Amino acid sequence: MIEQIEYINHLGEKLNFGKNGLYAQSNDLHDFAYELVSYNNKISRFKKGIVSKSLPVIVFADSDNEATMIKNKLYEVAEKDILSLQAGKLYINGYYLKCYITASKKTEYLKDKKYLTATLTIQTDEPNWIKETTYTYVDESHRVNEPGYNLDFNNDFPYDYTCINSAVTNYNFSECDFRLKIFGPVTDPEIKIAGHRYKVTCTLRATEHLIIDSLNKTIIKYDRQGNTTNLFNNRDKESYIFEKIMSGGNAITWSEAFKFELTLLEKRGEPLWI
Repeated sequence: MIEQIEYINHLGEKLNFGKNGLYAQSNDLHDFAYELVSYNNKISRFKKGIVSKSLPVIVFADSDNEATMIKNKLYEVAEKDILSLQAGKLYINGYYLKCYITASKKTEYLKDKKYLTATLTIQTDEPNWIKETTYTYVDESHRVNEPGYNLDFNNDFPYDYTCINSAVTNYNFSECDFRLKIFGPVTDPEIKIAGHRYKVTCTLRATEHLIIDSLNKTIIKYDRQGNTTNLFNNRDKESYIFEKIMSGGNAITWSEAFKFELTLLEKRGEPLWI
């Protein structure tokens, strides 16, 4: 079976290892390992440092020109990340690893110009595979005229069914980081997830939004032009705003007067097998 692996550099340029003349061979991308940290000859914790992986690949194209283009692209897409010191992302089964392609050792390239084998070195200082899942929650004023809103059945139940999300499920076995994107217009937006309060004291116009990022510990406001304002000091200091989302179902409550998106960042030591 040919495994579909994709590398996307920080500019959005892609390398597809699994079609069009470029293929991945068996590799150690699915492996994981922890380093032991001991105290008084007892294991005190585990850690991961900078991790290196190997990705053997084959270039096998239909023509000399196509093979040449693939070989050059393989170098250039990776090198742009190195020069800018901005990591790309390696994708397997919907999970990505933030990393660099730091080396390429070639073999078997003299027999046929259309054929080449190489081993790529993948290195990262963030050795976790991440899957992003985004859920959207809208304000009630935008839902009144939507099909299915406030469904009233002929048999006339004593209440109407309001079609609005009011929970989120973290399907991972452990708590996860998140990105919370809140859209204006709104003043002092507040959201509770599993009873935990996430609040920022600010005013967002209709053309503005803010992003609370628990992974990077940032709170940034964006205007229509993309200009940014750091709102870290505007956070509610009585409730930890970067509290991770618990595993399982989590009830969500808010004023329903504004729209927001919640992106769960599921982390694993290896990508999920499917």
